[in-house]
Amino acid sequence: MSARFVLAQERERSLISRELHDQLGQTLTAVVIHLHAADRAPGPEVARKHHDTAAELANGALQQLKTLSFSLRPAQLDLLGLVPAVQSAMQRIAEPAGLAWEVTTRGKEPETLEENAAVAVRLVQEALTNTVRHAKASKVRVRLRFLPGKRISMLVLDDGRGFDKAAVLNGRQSERNIGLYGMIERTELAGGRLQIRTRAGHGVAIRAEL
Repeated sequence: MSARFVLAQERERSLISRELHDQLGQTLTAVVIHLHAADRAPGPEVARKHHDTAAELANGALQQLKTLSFSLRPAQLDLLGLVPAVQSAMQRIAEPAGLAWEVTTRGKEPETLEENAAVAVRLVQEALTNTVRHAKASKVRVRLRFLPGKRISMLVLDDGRGFDKAAVLNGRQSERNIGLYGMIERTELAGGRLQIRTRAGHGVAIRAEL
């Protein structure tokens, strides 16, 4: 378990490093290039164009930073609670993809959240990302249930094309299944359990209890 925890941490750090380099780093490099070009510009109009481009790129970098920060730990989770954080994830991921979405709850959310709430949000984010990338779905639903002892039950359902579970989760990690294995690993490291139910043409149901 300790070894898996270290591997999960390193995988997470690698992902963050790649995101920072590929997105934020490249955008900020472009900002610097345009600012230098503005200094060397032959006239004020050309300089203004480079300054405007640099400002636009800087705003894009700020949005990238907000997106990365949200994916790591949504501010809504600490400020407003688990349900608003999940709703925000739906708006950020499902809505732009044209998916109809719904969040329903049962039970009363605790006034103070444990770390399992952060894990629940990350699982929802990963499930939604997989749905957008692979499922060809039209609708996705999240059901949250608050259980005694601050336990959380989470169910993510989509009406997409599903997949052959045995073929995808074949014991060998690849680009095709790393998201699903990451969800399973994250849940187990948090002391929970995750179940995936699917078959070709019948959508996907992902249930976790944390």
